[in-house]
Amino acid sequence: MSGVSETENTGWVGGKQVSQKGLPALMREELKDYVPDIFILGFGLNDASLEVSKNTYAENMKKMIDVVLERNPDCAVIVLGTMLANPKALNQSKGEKEYSALNERIVPSFYADKQVETVDIGAMHQSLLDAGKKYIDITGNNVNH
Repeated sequence: MSGVSETENTGWVGGKQVSQKGLPALMREELKDYVPDIFILGFGLNDASLEVSKNTYAENMKKMIDVVLERNPDCAVIVLGTMLANPKALNQSKGEKEYSALNERIVPSFYADKQVETVDIGAMHQSLLDAGKKYIDITGNNVNH
């Protein structure tokens, strides 16, 4: 998971492949004076599609939250559950709801005394689909984002 990687790896920004660092390295090296008041964390769709183990996903989410709270213990953190992949897209729809449900367990277990909350984007996404919206109408690429 690139979010916690200590080494550079590749990702996509604006349709171009770029090198990127994980959050711990980024905070330590490039953002060493940055003290966030609010932090929005959204991971899970690629983890589900790549079948990252749920334990690894939970550990990685916790690491990223911890990095931010170490910098500012009073920071408000919003953990976004993942949207849903298009069920018609080949090899994309692989249990996104389960990864979002992990956030619902991680946050109260470890952060009950902090300003850390979850938002289930997948449930909202499902509501829109149930109301008759086409997948392509509520996504950027008609596959998974």
